Formats: sequence, structure tokens, C-alpha cells
Amino acid sequence: MEPDPEERRPPLHRPVPGRGANPLRGKRDVQSDFLRLEGELKRGILHPVYLLYGQEDHLRERAVGMIVEAALPPEERALNLLSLSAEESTPEEILELCSSLPLMGKGKVVLIRGKETPPFFKSPLFLQYLQDPSPSTVLILSVQGDLTTVSSGLKEEWRYSFPSVRERDLLPWIQRMASEKGVEISREAAQMMRELVGADLGSVEKELEKLSLYVEGGRIEEEDVLEMVGAMRVPSVFELASSLAERDLRGAIKAFGRLWESGELPSRILGAMAWYFRKLLFLKEILSTGKEGTERREMVSLARRVPKERLKEALLRLYEADLHLKSTSLPPRVILERLIVSLCG
Repeated sequence: MEPDPEERRPPLHRPVPGRGANPLRGKRDVQSDFLRLEGELKRGILHPVYLLYGQEDHLRERAVGMIVEAALPPEERALNLLSLSAEESTPEEILELCSSLPLMGKGKVVLIRGKETPPFFKSPLFLQYLQDPSPSTVLILSVQGDLTTVSSGLKEEWRYSFPSVRERDLLPWIQRMASEKGVEISREAAQMMRELVGADLGSVEKELEKLSLYVEGGRIEEEDVLEMVGAMRVPSVFELASSLAERDLRGAIKAFGRLWESGELPSRILGAMAWYFRKLLFLKEILSTGKEGTERREMVSLARRVPKERLKEALLRLYEADLHLKSTSLPPRVILERLIVSLCG
């Protein structure tokens, strides 16, 4: 009897050598699971099923792209990369797509995207497929958000969590993404990126793309970030920060008005202000040791003049304003103008 063609076809995926039944107990984070996936794919390890879930859309989509790239050569993707909606797909449709042979190629990828726990997770047909996945198919389940339930058949080694990146964990990602674009970024510039853009890796990627073109393969410094991230310009931000530090209400309102009219995002104006006050506080500490600061002359002069307690108070007020921006229905301009008045009072 002629053997079934499915049995003669070599498996598309390769298991992880030496894996136990439950190797990933405990808390997971976006960095460890992303690096785990990246390392496995570099070693040629490809699972038959992937469950990618969490709030970090940018890295989850990067993970999808990495798996597709490892599973299918570019010329086979038009015929053998199939994308479905989790909310609109039935277990029967998914099973049929996963079990059928690829068209004119060695393998196939079935990608199912959903915004919540897929309804088919508890389907007996789906559970049956997980017990014996097709050797020529890679099934990717990409779920936006946290899962309320996980099918018992989804092995731990198939699961990858992508929770939102915390701001305190953002610097390594900024440095890595800059390196991927062929540029260096100073730690100070990366910190400023964190202040201005926040923990949104998609936005970080876009801003780094602009910056990499701006520095032409060189090194990204703080003033490059201020110059290129959004519509901000160094003189306007410095004028606003220095006016606030010296409690010059008229000057602060004028500088803020120019930034606001330029269309700059409230969060980025606030981030730039926070960065400047932290920089002044750090510079003041250096000056107190008798060393000379290497920053701009105007900034060194300002750090000498403004009392340390005023800088600390300003940072506290900026933190409170950031909370108000994120948690109240007040117009952002009102929140920022009240902040300016309070800092100059």
C-alpha cells in the first residue's frame, strides 16, 4: 500500500531538545519570552503550535514575523501563509486548514489573530488537533491581551507572554532597537526617549527610524532626540524649563504656548520638562563635588542658581501632573497650564 503523503513529508517543526513536560513555571515577562523565542528560532527549533498573548502589540507582531520567516521562505508565503480572525473562525475551519497539505511547498503557516481568548479554545476538535498537530503546519495563535483561560492541550513550551513593557525596563529595548538600525544611542539619549515617548515600543521604533536617518549611522545624543522626536526644538524646551525653574510665569507661558501650538503631544512636553529637571538635579550634584559639568553653559549656570529643593519639588509636581493626564477627564492643556502656574507660584 502506498504510504500516506503526510507520513512521507518530513516534519516542518523541530522540538526543543531535553524539554520537560512543564519547563516554564512561574512568572513570565516580555523580555524573557521574546528572547526565548528568538534563541529557539536561531537554533532551528520550530514548534507546531505557538500561543502569543499579551498587551505588547509591537513585540507580539515581531514574534509573528520571526516565526513566519523561520517557517516559510518568501516565495512560498503567498500560497502557504493563511491568516484568519479568531472571532470569525470555527474549529472545523481551523482543523481543515491545519490538516491539509501545503501548496507547492514544504510547509504552511496558519495565523489566527484575536482580541480576547478565542472561543474555540475549549472545542473538542481543537483539543484533538493539539494532541497530534500536522507535521507540515505551524499554527500561530496571536491574542491581544491577557487570557481568561488556556486550552489544556497547549503545552507550556508553546506559550509566549508579551505583557506591556514597564518604563523602568525600557532602556535595554531602546538600545537594542537602535543597534538593529545600525546606530548607537547614548544612555542619556535613551533615557530622554523613555521620557518623551513612554513605554510604547511601536512609537519608539518609529522615532528611532527618524533618528537613525538624522545621524546617518552615527551616535544618537540627547539633543538629537529633542530635535527630532516630535516637533520639539531644544531652545523652546530649554526656555520652558528654565522659566519654570526660575519661577518666571510669563516666560513659561510663552514657551509653553509655542510648544502647544506646534502640535506637540502633552505627554512629550511633560516628559521633556521632567528630563530637564532631572538633568539639572544631576548636574547640581556634580557641581557640588567641585567638578565642572560638560553640559551647555546655560544649563550649568541654571543648575548653579536654582535650589535643589525647588528641583525636587518640581519633579514631584510633574509626576502628579502625569498621573492626572492618565487618569482624569480634564483637558490636557488645562492640566499643563495649572502645573506651570503651580511651579511658578
